[in-house]
Amino acid sequence: MGTSGMTRGRIVALVTGCVLALPGLGMLFGGAGLLVVTAAPGEDGFATSTVSMSSPRAAITSDEVTFHLDAAAPDWLADVFRTDVRMDVVTSDPDAFVGVGPTDDVEAWLDGAAVDHVTNLTGGEVVVTPGTDGTATIASPLEQDFWVASTTTAGDGFDWTVTDGRWTVVAATTDGQPGIDGVLDVGVRTAFLRPLATFLTVAGALVGLGALGLVLGAILGGRGRPPQPPDHHLPPVRDDEVVRVPAIR
Repeated sequence: MGTSGMTRGRIVALVTGCVLALPGLGMLFGGAGLLVVTAAPGEDGFATSTVSMSSPRAAITSDEVTFHLDAAAPDWLADVFRTDVRMDVVTSDPDAFVGVGPTDDVEAWLDGAAVDHVTNLTGGEVVVTPGTDGTATIASPLEQDFWVASTTTAGDGFDWTVTDGRWTVVAATTDGQPGIDGVLDVGVRTAFLRPLATFLTVAGALVGLGALGLVLGAILGGRGRPPQPPDHHLPPVRDDEVVRVPAIR
């Protein structure tokens, strides 16, 4: 059925429905995906995964993690955005160190050293890219006192609640020598993901249903109605007006 027989209102409804369908489906599937991820958390509510890491250098660093919450924010808001990180060394050869520290302190410690940076996580393996060239060895991470959380022993991992600041996660050898090869258990627990997933799913479903209703209403709204004859009404005539009708010959 073409749009030649559609009224302007039905055309607007059809276009609006098509425009709303894409974001509606995006929210619906995105929210449903988050619900699946958060529906079956691991121990203590952590969503965990096992990742392997390998580098010929003495350290691997993550991207900077920045978190800021206004000091005047209410406690309930801090609880909503609370994020906990859990890390544990499963196996390593040689002995590995994993820690979280302030970004400025980490950068000062590794200044001038050759390190790798995490760029992605694919198939349970940490993907790294080489950083700038530098010295092969670094000062032992065990000698640094700025770590807010760290571990070196399998089964003796750490839980860390993200707080205000700029943070960097580092994996290194305990003696600062090059060559890292190990497996980590990494877990994340967030308070806001499940409510966010529920909101996106419900909102996406509502937007999608609204878009479907607009499209169907535009397409089916004119069916079953008989065609209306053209409106050829004569203009109104005043009581005192004489109407002249042409004579029929």
